[in-house]
Amino acid sequence: MASSETSPRPEQGAPAWLEFLTRRRKETAYALFGAAAVAAAIGAWVGYRHNWENGPIWLWALTLGIIALGAGLWQWFREPAAQVSEIEATRLMVLTAGGLAGLVTTVVLGLGLVWQWWPHIAGGWKVWQGEEGWRIWVTVLALVSGLMVMFVSLQLARTETRTSAGLRRLLYGYNAALTGLLLLAILVVLNVLTYLPAKPFSVLSKPYDWTTQSIYSLSPKSENILKSLDRSVRVYVIMRASGELYPRVRALLENCQAVTDRIQVEYLSPEANLQRVEELRAEYKFGDQREGLLVVYGTGSSPENVHFIPPSALVEGPRMMGGEVQAFHGESALISALAFMMENKKRPVLYFTQGNGEPALRDFSRPDGLGQLRQRLEDHGYYQVKGLQLSAREGAGSDDPSVVVAKEVPADADTVVIVRPTEQFPAHALDALREYLNKRKGKLIALLGMIRNPADRSQMKHTGIEELLREFNVQVGDEVVLHDSLATDGLPVDLVTVRAATDSMGAARGPLAGAFADAGFRLILPRTVQSANRPDSPYHVDVLLEVPTRYGPWTQSNLLQLSNAYYLELVKRGELQNRLSRRPVPVAVTVSESDSSVPRDEIHAHLRSGHQKPRLVVIGDGDWVGNTYMAGTQGYFYDLFASCLAWLRERPASIGIEPKKSDVFRWNANTNISRMVWLPAILALVGIIGLGTSVWVVRRR
Repeated sequence: MASSETSPRPEQGAPAWLEFLTRRRKETAYALFGAAAVAAAIGAWVGYRHNWENGPIWLWALTLGIIALGAGLWQWFREPAAQVSEIEATRLMVLTAGGLAGLVTTVVLGLGLVWQWWPHIAGGWKVWQGEEGWRIWVTVLALVSGLMVMFVSLQLARTETRTSAGLRRLLYGYNAALTGLLLLAILVVLNVLTYLPAKPFSVLSKPYDWTTQSIYSLSPKSENILKSLDRSVRVYVIMRASGELYPRVRALLENCQAVTDRIQVEYLSPEANLQRVEELRAEYKFGDQREGLLVVYGTGSSPENVHFIPPSALVEGPRMMGGEVQAFHGESALISALAFMMENKKRPVLYFTQGNGEPALRDFSRPDGLGQLRQRLEDHGYYQVKGLQLSAREGAGSDDPSVVVAKEVPADADTVVIVRPTEQFPAHALDALREYLNKRKGKLIALLGMIRNPADRSQMKHTGIEELLREFNVQVGDEVVLHDSLATDGLPVDLVTVRAATDSMGAARGPLAGAFADAGFRLILPRTVQSANRPDSPYHVDVLLEVPTRYGPWTQSNLLQLSNAYYLELVKRGELQNRLSRRPVPVAVTVSESDSSVPRDEIHAHLRSGHQKPRLVVIGDGDWVGNTYMAGTQGYFYDLFASCLAWLRERPASIGIEPKKSDVFRWNANTNISRMVWLPAILALVGIIGLGTSVWVVRRR
């Protein structure tokens, strides 16, 4: 038995080429030495020629040279062994060298090129079809050829695994490595296929953001604006990669590029790329700003096409301890800048009526002041906001430089806004508004509210706007809406929850209501607003906001009976159920006008076909645009107002919820970081060892 274990095992049915390599060991060694020299020379030349930048290529060539050199030395110096035949030794050499060569080709060259050329590989279908598309095929060829070499090399050992323990161990090791590389290659290919514009691959590229604040995705409004871009946009990110804002800005821009291919991004360090930054500064004239986002809309360097966003515009609030910022709202800054440049940097002018008891435009101190709204419209909406006091005579002046005194609505008015007037509009002011709306086809937002009549405080005071709105088929009621407190978890009856209006099928009534289908607004004693049902009117009225029946809405015309005490008395007497409305109660409407060229008997069909112009938005409460609500902590009130403006200006891409502001998260000072790192690692290691032990026990049996 001992003699049989030490004697060389004869070979039967070995491949002819393997027998040839066995008989000509010296010649094979010479060939391998030559291959090593050629590979080393290629690697050295590539490294020297390209200043050692193409690391995967020259490293792969040099490594192949080392493998070939080792195989040649094995062939040259190995001595015959008692337990291994000559042909088996050659088989081991070919198996080892081939397997290592395939492994190096896959890992060093293939994955190395993926890492080095990732901007081109992840550039999407447009980049793949460009001049740099060859890089994709070179990378795929490297990965596939490496795996093929490993696979072919493994086949040499399959016939010998039952008789040779060494080959069996080597084969199992190779199989494990090959399986891992194949799995990695499949994952890489799947990730690359997501950039294909065809289904089903395009479905895989849809991002899913599971964070509570959706900090890794864009708002629907941002996506709409990005999809509506009609020109290419270049964004130059001039920031240090180690800065606190850099990862957030990069994630934002990658999300934007996932929505549209019209955005190209170039990342520049203010120190390492100083020359390039100075060239951009000279071309686009963005001053002495050291860091920020340079946004170029379309071609050319005119001021209308260029916008620079400094770091201070990307954050909100003072800096906290440790240099971190309170909130990041780069999405809002970038999307607002793009929308502004799409308007050729022309700020639409909004006129807020003044002098009739309306809140002051520059008042930040009072809860109902409009200072916060004006600031947000100017800073983030890129509107020009002015006050308008309609006078009976020309040339009248004003003590407030922000208020224009004029006999008629100025010619540059894009939209006129009326917010909660408490005094009667004079006749000349109503005539000026009527002329603006009728003859000039102007746009109006009217935010009204409950105003008690001084002569009879139980009745509503009219300001003249109600009669003007009736001419546009809008009926503003003299009653206010309350709700059943028990149906709204005990909320005060005068704090009424309203939602976007829906039709009988549950669908939102128009794009403006659809944008806020999931949002709720709490208004204070809103007045009823609905269609006046004038069949001869060219104006079409759609309900925008309503109080759903599930909130138990009821109306009250006696303004002295608006307290919780009166509500409890109705409940006690059992009269509340008879007061509850069986239908949703409307508190806001939109008004559209049909084309004047359409015959009157075809107006309704024309409206249904979508050929109508937005004209008015009327809401029965105006408190929600005051400072208290516009401070940014009271839900989507600013988004609603900005969307009303966008709807009137026929900018559907700008309708919706404003891009969010995401907080910067910090570790708790008492957090045990070491345990968070080591505990999962130990658990994973124990799991692997346990699984391996189980497999070993099963195989031993």
